Amino acid sequence: KPRTLLSRPFLSRTLRWLAAAVLGAGLALPALAQGNAPAQRNTRHALIIGISEYVDPAVPALKGVRHDMQSARRMAAAMAIPEANIRMLRDRDATADRIRAEIESLHARMADGDRLFIYYSGHGTRWYDEKTKQDDCTEGLLATDGQVLTNAELGQRLSPLAKRADKMLVFYDACFSGGVAGAPFRTRSLTVAGEEV
Repeated sequence: KPRTLLSRPFLSRTLRWLAAAVLGAGLALPALAQGNAPAQRNTRHALIIGISEYVDPAVPALKGVRHDMQSARRMAAAMAIPEANIRMLRDRDATADRIRAEIESLHARMADGDRLFIYYSGHGTRWYDEKTKQDDCTEGLLATDGQVLTNAELGQRLSPLAKRADKMLVFYDACFSGGVAGAPFRTRSLTVAGEEV
């Protein structure tokens, strides 16, 4: 079954390795290695979205999302993002309209040159749609209410923020998120030592 380069199994392994390398070595984040939080900076912002339970009971639950949310909070702390600048949407709160509203609110909260961290953990989806893409596949993130934020929509909503931000870091921990992340990532199988990941 094809998965994106940024699909959940690949990304989970990558994040675990990266966290172990950075936190274990204590090189990039010395303050955290010593048990101290870095000095918070009011010019940094985060939007953390995690959906483990969907309104539609036919959508499988994702039990690991609670751990993902904790990891995302730790990442935000490592980036010196103040608690007041972290917005979290979890499960039933993470409707498509609420996600859109929180992204929109970042425009008002941020100043030019600020830094931004966006994290999504939940289901991704894709479907055949000859009207929207020449390669016949539209991809997106599945909100708790079953609505989809497509790759095209997310690109339109996040692009202005990326232009204003000094740095913008976006994590999608979801299947079929390659098209959402944009070029050069595309939905495809990735074979490592004869095993599809």
